[in-house]
Amino acid sequence: AGDFVPFHSFAHGEVPIVLYCRHSLRLAADADKEELETIVLASLRYLEDITSTKFPYPKLDIIFAPCHESEGMENIGAITMHDGLFIFKEPPTVEAKIYRAYILAHEIVHMWFGDLVTIKWWNHAWCKEGMATMLGYRILTHTPLKDRFPEASIRPTFKKLDTMLEDTDEHKRHPLEGTVLKTTDAERIYDWIIYYKGCFVYRQFLAQFGEEVFSRFLNSICTKCKHDCVTTEDIIHYLVESVTTEHTAQIEVRAIAEAWCKNSGFERLELKNVELGEKNKLHFEMAPHFGGISIARVGRINLLIIYDDGKALHSQSISHVFDPRDPSSWNVEYVPINGYPIVLTCIDFGDSGYYLTPLSPGDIAFTKANYFRLTDINLRAHIWKRLFDTIQVRQLSLGQLVEILLAVIDSEESSYLIELLFTAVWLNLEGSKESDVDKLKESVGNKAREIKSRFKSVPLLTRF
Repeated sequence: AGDFVPFHSFAHGEVPIVLYCRHSLRLAADADKEELETIVLASLRYLEDITSTKFPYPKLDIIFAPCHESEGMENIGAITMHDGLFIFKEPPTVEAKIYRAYILAHEIVHMWFGDLVTIKWWNHAWCKEGMATMLGYRILTHTPLKDRFPEASIRPTFKKLDTMLEDTDEHKRHPLEGTVLKTTDAERIYDWIIYYKGCFVYRQFLAQFGEEVFSRFLNSICTKCKHDCVTTEDIIHYLVESVTTEHTAQIEVRAIAEAWCKNSGFERLELKNVELGEKNKLHFEMAPHFGGISIARVGRINLLIIYDDGKALHSQSISHVFDPRDPSSWNVEYVPINGYPIVLTCIDFGDSGYYLTPLSPGDIAFTKANYFRLTDINLRAHIWKRLFDTIQVRQLSLGQLVEILLAVIDSEESSYLIELLFTAVWLNLEGSKESDVDKLKESVGNKAREIKSRFKSVPLLTRF
């Protein structure tokens, strides 16, 4: 393997940055040095801007090391990355490139949230891991990196599926702040919930209170807890402190934050359209979260209404605050676009919340017949996530999902969405107890091999 050697060096202001790998991987690593530099610099600039806090260390090394027990590790000023995953000896899949960019951004976030400010004890791990997950993806979608990785925004949508499945399991479900009595038990707290539910809770705070408040919140943590430890209570405290009284009552902010941070499970939301003429309304229907009674989690949700004029689809976006305690918030009034009929309603489009949102039979029928007309990849990913939600509430079988997949997938142009979708379907099939699961696997496998021949120039669906 040889010694570690530097294969690229550059700087961020006065901070020297050096990338290292094993000598035997130098040639493969060298091919990606410009992309890696772009990711690192975009991450540092974004984080300094949103936190109003400079990179806290005198240097940054990024070391691609063998057999690392995790994908990456946020050692102070010396991030390690798994070279078996992230030094590409063969042409990588789109997922491999996006995942490498995300993990690198995630570990750089930890220089602020994890190292500069760390956690008091393992049960507060979500405070840093949820933050690194949320900001890691935001770096890919809210900086110039969005042009390099245009499909990165759909990855968290599919990761929400894994998280919600874990959050329905009574043996795995827990509030963000788990229970860890001794260090040897810490590993079990590192699950989908602390990374991705934590991510979506932070996203919800950003959606509810806005960019300015969220940035002030991050700056408060970085300045007031510098070289110190935080807890879940500290996160709530600094969020409340960052919201001005003119914005909303601080006591109400605390109640909102505690409801999201200190309770397990999630709510199921559905919408019913009520036509009233010139001004119609959408009516929310909510079912209790898995594992107990509903919690009064106030959420800002983006609704996307899709209309069909017979020739083209039109969309209307509405940002709405849903408060389970306030019946008036259960209705969303809207003015239809030119009287066109609604053909699809999207709840929590953009994933700023953490809800189960099954599709109605009408939505499913429209999707199956008109999938080729849905030109926005984020909308298509949203629809697939909700189809899996519909399986969770037993209003759709896995066999019916496979039927929809086989009916529409030939019109899907994104190899990345195909990769994520077939992976999710296959994992569900492997865990399924349906009597025809072997037949379903055969159908999915045959279609996957057919698709691979369509995307010959793109590494795709390697499991098949």
